[in-house]
Amino acid sequence: METLTRNWDLFCSKLDKVKQTRNGIEALCPSHDDKNPSLTASCNDEKILVTCHAGCTFDQISSAIGMEQSKFFASKDMYSPKKIVATFPYTDKEDNLVYNIVRFEPKDFRPQRTDGKWTLEEVEKVPYRLPQMLAAIEEGQNILILEGEKDCDNAAKIGLVATTFAGGAGKWSEQYPKLFQEAKVICLPDNDEVGRKGMHFIASELVKVAKSVRWLELPDLRDKGDFSDWIEIEGNNIKIFEELIDKSKPWIQEIKKDSLVVLTLEELLNKEIPPRQNLLSPWLPSQGLCMIYSARGLGKTWMALEIAYAVASGGHFLNWEADSPRGVLYIDGEMPLSLMQERLSAIKNSRKKNITDQLKILSPDAQEFGIPDLSTTEGQEKIDTLICDETKLVILDNLSTLIRSGKESESDSWLPVQEWILRLRSRGKSVLLIHHAGKSGLQRGTSRREDVLDTVISLKKPDNIKQESGTCFEVHFEKYRSLSGDEIKPFEVILESSGQDNELGDINWNYKSLEDSTFEKVCRLANEGLEQMEITKELEIHKSTVSRHYRRGKEEGLIPPHCY
Repeated sequence: METLTRNWDLFCSKLDKVKQTRNGIEALCPSHDDKNPSLTASCNDEKILVTCHAGCTFDQISSAIGMEQSKFFASKDMYSPKKIVATFPYTDKEDNLVYNIVRFEPKDFRPQRTDGKWTLEEVEKVPYRLPQMLAAIEEGQNILILEGEKDCDNAAKIGLVATTFAGGAGKWSEQYPKLFQEAKVICLPDNDEVGRKGMHFIASELVKVAKSVRWLELPDLRDKGDFSDWIEIEGNNIKIFEELIDKSKPWIQEIKKDSLVVLTLEELLNKEIPPRQNLLSPWLPSQGLCMIYSARGLGKTWMALEIAYAVASGGHFLNWEADSPRGVLYIDGEMPLSLMQERLSAIKNSRKKNITDQLKILSPDAQEFGIPDLSTTEGQEKIDTLICDETKLVILDNLSTLIRSGKESESDSWLPVQEWILRLRSRGKSVLLIHHAGKSGLQRGTSRREDVLDTVISLKKPDNIKQESGTCFEVHFEKYRSLSGDEIKPFEVILESSGQDNELGDINWNYKSLEDSTFEKVCRLANEGLEQMEITKELEIHKSTVSRHYRRGKEEGLIPPHCY
């Protein structure tokens, strides 16, 4: 004890701003730039106990003051110097060593720079096995996120690509996310709450940049077990692990009521926000909320299916273009599956671009208990499980059949649905709502539906067109953000089919501006012998409009000079 007392006095003499406390002392920590005393220490009959509340290790503190670790113990029997049992190299993109993570026994991990210093200050932080990770991302392989370097090395032995981060989520670097652009990530935590919490944080950061982030918890693991333990149990069976990956679920951000984020103006202006792209230019943006509505039987489902196919195939519909294929989930509430099959078959056969699994259909006829009520939390959660990372557009056709709680006219009935589609938007999804028009011609029910929407399109029956003439409607933009000029001008659409005897055959959409359509109608009726006033009554349009088109028709030689 006498020797330990002398060592205690020696230890205290090497510290700055030492202050006696009830249980020992407090002082400035010698291993980091300490401004306010963060080190506490005490001495008993057996050993000197030292704690840095800023996180410095015992090794770092003893090295900083140049005091042998054996001097902190009353007897040599109590002192067991740590032995290096493993060294894990962290390298840059070119496979040059940046730093090592050194593992000691008893279990402890310390970072060591290439200059020998036991710190990562002033060093670029990199994920473990970075070159292998980047190569796998480029090849479209899955990247496992594990909690330890040993786990990553064991994953590599069975042909998997895995990475981890020195210090885990608690030492997260803003340099990490940019390395995961277009990565397909599988987050795999250890079997404990600390591991899950840390992995949830990592997932929340990577989901902002990665192509997909999925969550996998290994079965039959002991408490605090890890990937290496699972490998030992399963005997390096890669097939079983691949099956588990197939069953993994998309990671969904956990929303906490007390976790609101407020940005200062400077933080907002300096924040790197990816530019908003269009799924279907110019009116259906990424993370967009849109609506198409019309009277019954006018063609809105045809239009919705064509939009779904265009987005999923990276094709076009009417004068709208999709720049690349994206995943689409089409949720139908009422159409018989046979009719859905017939229409999509006709669309597929009529388009130059084919799709495989980018378009997924949820039909009531394929469900034992129908489509869940999307105005309920339970119903929304069921749909959430179907929306994977690759899904970029969700189409709800139609609101009346999919949202069945409350009354359409009551704004409060819409709020749970609004909150849900806003959450989908925060996950990077776009939502297209298909809805009915009321007797007034406006969208049926509460107008609050339009408050959060980017685009609202109304389909209207053209004047002087009989319903038996087939699918024909006018497209009108009633709400639009970031659109102008010709992009929002109304136009007329006609669906033509080559089929006979109730078969659709090939289908084709013809469209022209409403101005040109009216002009053609005026010319046709004038050539049939109708005078301007008669044309005004026939088309139910203003006489000045007829007069303008009449003059243009004569100037272009489409209306004979003898017509009046």
